[in-house]
Amino acid sequence: MKLIILLCMTVFMHALWAAPHQPPNSSQALDRQLAATLQSLSAGDMAQARVLARQAARTFPNSELAQLLAAELTAVSAHQRVRAAKTEQISPALKGLLQEARVRLLNQSNSMDSPIEQQLPSEIIQLGKDVSTLVVADLASFSLYHISVDQGLPTLMRQHYIGGGKAGFGKRLEGDNKTPLGLYNIDGQRSDASLPDLYGAGALTLDYPNALDRLLGRTGSGIWLHGVPHNQRNRAPLSSEGCVTMSNDHFITLRQRLSLEQNPTTSSSVPMPSGRPMVFLTHDTRWVDAQQQREEQLRFQALFTRYKQAWAQQSLAELLSLYETPEPALDRLDRLDQNDQDDNALVTQLNAVESGDISIVRNPSISSDDSGEPQQEFVIMRLQTGSSNENQLSIYWAKSDDGKWRVVTEQWNIVNS
Repeated sequence: MKLIILLCMTVFMHALWAAPHQPPNSSQALDRQLAATLQSLSAGDMAQARVLARQAARTFPNSELAQLLAAELTAVSAHQRVRAAKTEQISPALKGLLQEARVRLLNQSNSMDSPIEQQLPSEIIQLGKDVSTLVVADLASFSLYHISVDQGLPTLMRQHYIGGGKAGFGKRLEGDNKTPLGLYNIDGQRSDASLPDLYGAGALTLDYPNALDRLLGRTGSGIWLHGVPHNQRNRAPLSSEGCVTMSNDHFITLRQRLSLEQNPTTSSSVPMPSGRPMVFLTHDTRWVDAQQQREEQLRFQALFTRYKQAWAQQSLAELLSLYETPEPALDRLDRLDQNDQDDNALVTQLNAVESGDISIVRNPSISSDDSGEPQQEFVIMRLQTGSSNENQLSIYWAKSDDGKWRVVTEQWNIVNS
């Protein structure tokens, strides 16, 4: 039995939306062409699928999936045995292409032709006014979403296929070939010229491990968003050592949307636009209307207000009730007593931040005990402080056994302090 046909016929057919204006050789155009081919194949329209596959193979000669579909559908029409039907031994490369075909077919309902307003992953409780762009990578559906943010209001602008770690997601250890889950900053970039061809058009580097990762004992480094070798269009869904990969023109579009200037030589700090991009690595996310989060927003806004007031008043009793362990609060109180300029400035800046202006995000987790970590809920509050929003504070809260939220760790990113 031909595996590629079985693969497509087992998935319910979705309607294909009309394609917007786009360059005929762009990866977005390829995504559309492959979606149309797979839809025709899943509907049993072999003749139409064959025409579309051949067209895709001609237009995109470096798309291995387009070449495979064209070759197999031609073989089927000639009543020949096809590569995917040779079940005695499937090469890793062929297995990767079959995985990509399955992912693309399942994600047809996620394709979009025009911006979608007020839609967010359910884990995003609130977006701060400092956030300009939210990049969401759903590592279960292998989809990347570009969300433009204006004064905390989201508009979904673009969605496309990505690849992830060979061993899936939920990174814990260096070398485990998994992509991490969590909220991250882009802390640098690398140009095409400064990297091996494996990274394609360049890379955006993430600040993994963050403070929560370190608290949980997670190790590793070098988690990037990057392109693919120039002679390829895509990589297989499960193919990296933990990075998020995408076609080179999708990567270039992402970098342009983030307003990041090309730094040709180093991985130095990225010059940021007026707002800041935020990268959220998650899985199996559920999309909701942003207004549905209002109840949770109010609850966590009240918690943040307690936190900043406790620091403004330097209330030992209140601070100890807000922290899981006393040491972080006691250490900072001690520095404040000694008139430490940096800490006094940070507390003053913190008190000026309004609860409606911060980002509030539930940290994604893996429910299975296979993760090897305590099954605990975490919420991240991220905010900018300073006269030019130059400093960033990330507060990581955990839900305790008594149902109360307490700070387990914090991370200040201070500029020119």
